[in-house]
Amino acid sequence: MHKLVNETLSCRNMNFKVNQERKNHKNSDKKLNAEKSISHLYPSIIRVFDVYEIQKYGEVLYLYGIPKIDYENIEGELGAQFHHFGFQCNLKYELGEYFLLVVPQKMTTENIWIILVLFIVTFFTTMVCGAWLFGVEPLNEPLQLFKGLPFTLAIMAVLGSHEMAHYVMAKYHGMEVSLSYFIPFPTFIGTMGAGIHYKGTCPSRKALFDIGIAGPLAGSLLSVAVTLIGFNLKLPSSKHLSDFLMFNIGLPPLFVFIQNLTGAKGGSLHPVAFAGCVRILITLLNLLPASQLDGGH
Repeated sequence: MHKLVNETLSCRNMNFKVNQERKNHKNSDKKLNAEKSISHLYPSIIRVFDVYEIQKYGEVLYLYGIPKIDYENIEGELGAQFHHFGFQCNLKYELGEYFLLVVPQKMTTENIWIILVLFIVTFFTTMVCGAWLFGVEPLNEPLQLFKGLPFTLAIMAVLGSHEMAHYVMAKYHGMEVSLSYFIPFPTFIGTMGAGIHYKGTCPSRKALFDIGIAGPLAGSLLSVAVTLIGFNLKLPSSKHLSDFLMFNIGLPPLFVFIQNLTGAKGGSLHPVAFAGCVRILITLLNLLPASQLDGGH
């Protein structure tokens, strides 16, 4: 019996040693890979940042040096390359010295199911609001909700085109970016809009400008097209789009110009034209030069 226990303990100790050796070997490989990656990146680093000292604390590297270009552009110049090797770099200035703070990047996987569920829910909520705009009482006539499809397609198209333009331009500049997250919300249009998630730093000011302007341009062009289509559609027998809803909050100048151009008269709007109006108004607000708005970028 004692012999069996001793053999069992011996086996456990052996397994522990093997696992510990594997863990140490894994950490050693990780350390070697990190050093190898930095050695690959070093020629690119010294092109924009003259390194004179390197310090290492755990998995964090401190590269002290002198910027060779505008310090505001250094992170953008190096960000995509560091991201490719699984690192994130930030330029810091403390105690009279510049240094690059290099840390392993936490890899996150995009949950496509969340994006898909949000899209489906937003499609439904906008269709409910669209049906209401077409004169349907959603609670009393649930089988008539499909009448809101024209509005749903219009509002989803103008929102999606805006975010897709951001997505394409970000990919063009080598950035990692998520697909569009649509946001369902019980407003009079059934949504709070859509957004995408940028991963890592922006390569340069030019890239930031290109990404910022791409969304409003694409969204505005499609909004104009949707508005023109809406003005040429027959008005539904609905009183929901009243003067109070539309004209007391004011109409965007571009929308008024299109309305005058097409000769559309009166305060009533087709829901498709209303979708175009909403997108134009949102774009106008989004171009304000503030914070994380496109205008700020």
